[in-house]
Amino acid sequence: MLALYLAAMAGARAEPGQLWMLALLVLLLGVNDPLYIARVVMGGNAPMYAASVLAQILFSGGLFLFWLVYADSMAEAEAATPPPGCLRLFPKLALVGTYVGVSAAMFLLHGRVPDRINVTDAEGLGDSVQRYLVYALSASVVAVGVWLSVLIARVIRNLGWKKVEYIYTEREKSFVGITMVFVILWLSGHVYRAVHGRRGSWMQLQMPFLTLTNSYLGMLAHAFWPGARGDGAGAGQEGDDDESAKQQGLLEEDAI
Repeated sequence: MLALYLAAMAGARAEPGQLWMLALLVLLLGVNDPLYIARVVMGGNAPMYAASVLAQILFSGGLFLFWLVYADSMAEAEAATPPPGCLRLFPKLALVGTYVGVSAAMFLLHGRVPDRINVTDAEGLGDSVQRYLVYALSASVVAVGVWLSVLIARVIRNLGWKKVEYIYTEREKSFVGITMVFVILWLSGHVYRAVHGRRGSWMQLQMPFLTLTNSYLGMLAHAFWPGARGDGAGAGQEGDDDESAKQQGLLEEDAI
């Protein structure tokens, strides 16, 4: 998928959304763990395993940052005077950086959270640090979810569902719809695991989660494909005429 995307970008002017997709596809290589077979043949390799998990953390951090930045650009599109880009980007970088740093520290100090962390048995200084890392990790993930929900709610509140259908591009609508389905399925998998899973069940669910992640990135890459008609600025005059026709149809429906 990465090779095809690079080939498609070769003859087109890269846009910010497409650069985001390229970065996420590169990080997805680490999530897919191309060295897994080598680890199995070697009977296990701690540095290679650590590199694989850290690549997953970086991918999730990059995905969170992409969600926040793109949703914020949609929310600010209707603002008369949007704030400077640096002021909008720095809080997102700080939040996602906190998540990545805490997740990496959690793994390097205590291993995977689902398998090796038991907060209720914490005793002593080391275990209290362990507990605070769990709290910080949970708070950062919840903060990303709440922030993203607020941004999407602002988009819908400012325009209404009907105007969202007519004003935003197919690419933006695809981003919202695909991401909502992905998040719902991901949370459903974790809820199922929390209710019905036992120790080691992460290995049983790892392949479905990996398939879900690859499918989500594949659909996003298709929505952000270079030269696709979902481009906001690249749609040209024909896209503007289509948008005007849609707006006119909306006005006629309101008049009726």
